[in-house]
Amino acid sequence: MRGIFSSLLAAGCVCLGACSEDPSSGGGSAVTDANSDSGGDGALGGDDVLSDSTGGCLCQTGYTCVPAASGYSCVPTTDASGDSGGGQTCTQVGQCIEDQCSSGAQPCGLTCANGASADVSAKLTALETCVAQKCQAGVCKGNATTTCMNDCTGAQCGSVLMACFDDGMPGGNSCGTAITCFGDCDKNATTGHFTCMSKCYDALSTLGKTQLKAFTDCLAKGPGGNAGFAACQSEYTTCITGGTTGNSGCADIAKCTANCPSTTGTCPGDCMALGSALAQTEVNAMNACFASTTDQTTCLPKLESCATPAGAGKCSGVQACVDACKKGFAGGVDQGSCTIGCLHATSQVGADAYIALFSCVIPKCPGCTKGDAACTACLNSQCPSQLAACTAN
Repeated sequence: MRGIFSSLLAAGCVCLGACSEDPSSGGGSAVTDANSDSGGDGALGGDDVLSDSTGGCLCQTGYTCVPAASGYSCVPTTDASGDSGGGQTCTQVGQCIEDQCSSGAQPCGLTCANGASADVSAKLTALETCVAQKCQAGVCKGNATTTCMNDCTGAQCGSVLMACFDDGMPGGNSCGTAITCFGDCDKNATTGHFTCMSKCYDALSTLGKTQLKAFTDCLAKGPGGNAGFAACQSEYTTCITGGTTGNSGCADIAKCTANCPSTTGTCPGDCMALGSALAQTEVNAMNACFASTTDQTTCLPKLESCATPAGAGKCSGVQACVDACKKGFAGGVDQGSCTIGCLHATSQVGADAYIALFSCVIPKCPGCTKGDAACTACLNSQCPSQLAACTAN
């Protein structure tokens, strides 16, 4: 989900309410608000009177001048629909900001929210504040690239972004469809991206919105990146499956997911929904481990647990099984499903020996899976006991 306010924040300051000085005054004339405070410092609110020197007053767009106990006040204009601020939605203002700032020109978007209702302004200010604090000055500090800001906005400020999108009317789609839809907006919406994402969210059912909020709330608590995502596997699974469980095991989920046409779309969620609650927990634990560490050896026991060895195969035959399986995947990439499937067809003793061997191979003989002379020499030198135990099985 894109961080649409990254360019605004780079400019240093943005006013999301009706708060510019009277252009005729050069920004220096005294102003009075409903509380008879004196202003003129650029920090005006929607109820600030911009000028009363002629016995009347001038208000920002979306506000009307009315007599007050002391001079005049500016109050929100109400349109025929009963909305204050001319009926602008948070999405419309957000889209305006994105359109004006997409070229990179600065400053930009400064007038998009003029006349917006107090509710809309509050939502946009909350989003701006979150992005500034958690992304620009947090996760992306010193590296405020578009990619970092986009990823951070979705992960760290997702719930605030959803509050802006929400039209208050439930749709009929499941939470998982929003994940796919957001991705499609990122890839395909060259214009109208903010509106595209809003439509993804507003199409969700009440349950779907609740599940998505639980996921984004979880992400916001974490450090961002893979580690943050790893900590929210349970919430993510609930979102993509809609909370549905089946009877299949962890190995079946891995095999199904590996054969999905892509990592996006509903297929991965459909595969996860086939698994039992235990199987889903095992997948989550395995994925969380691999996502949060570069030391894969610590995650091999979780991979074996997912595989649930229940066959008669031997350790010595696992690698040949894996190599043959990978030939059926483009580029030999199977996301680990071949290893899980082959271990499932192996005895517990054989699987234990294989995991022990590769717990040694990964750090000491990296990339050693082809059985060439250099690999054999490394195994004999660095992992002799583990190799002997696997060969004997």
